[in-house]
Amino acid sequence: MKALIVDDETKSREVMKVLLQLCAPDVKVVDEAEGIADGLEKLQRHAPELVFLDISLREGDSFMLLERLKQIRFRCIFITAYDEYSVEALQLAGVPCLHKPVHPEELQDAIRLVGEMTVQEASGRAEQALIWLRGGFKQLPLRRPTGWTGLEISDIRYAAFDNGVKLYGDKGKLISGDTTADSCRRMLQAAGFKAAAGQRYLFNPVYLQQRDKGVLRLDGGIVLEE
Repeated sequence: MKALIVDDETKSREVMKVLLQLCAPDVKVVDEAEGIADGLEKLQRHAPELVFLDISLREGDSFMLLERLKQIRFRCIFITAYDEYSVEALQLAGVPCLHKPVHPEELQDAIRLVGEMTVQEASGRAEQALIWLRGGFKQLPLRRPTGWTGLEISDIRYAAFDNGVKLYGDKGKLISGDTTADSCRRMLQAAGFKAAAGQRYLFNPVYLQQRDKGVLRLDGGIVLEE
């Protein structure tokens, strides 16, 4: 697997190369970069399958690098020396993030995790993390035919969890797009959504009109049976 290391610290890049030689000999480092512009140029030059991205760079952060790409076409493993705000978005999306100093076992686990994903799945997770960061955790990432987009959580009336998840907006209209049930449930609960019908539904209490005798009524004529 061809890999690129993006880190603004020379020592950190050298340590990562040594760790990879010892723990993951199948991962071949084709080049390294120290910043956003340098990283973009070397991504285009080498088309790596795996990129190690230090979150904090002198020019900004590695998310700015990803935002400048038309499409993410590689697997990502992030690295940080700090307990950064962005780590939460990565965890929600299921993107590996290693803390410095990197432990060999954790590095092996991260490489194994991304190696089990298709490039499309791995890059999709990175797109989800970007949406959470851009939207300040007020948007839910949705996959549509044109790619990943952010849906304002405040526009969701309720979510139904049954063999996946379906989202409903104003007047109970089904919102098109796919999202993962686990991350959706965590995000909506964090946003204050309440459970109904034994966790089958999560509804936005802002739109609650009446809850009585096993019936939940939301604005726009939405009726849910508990």
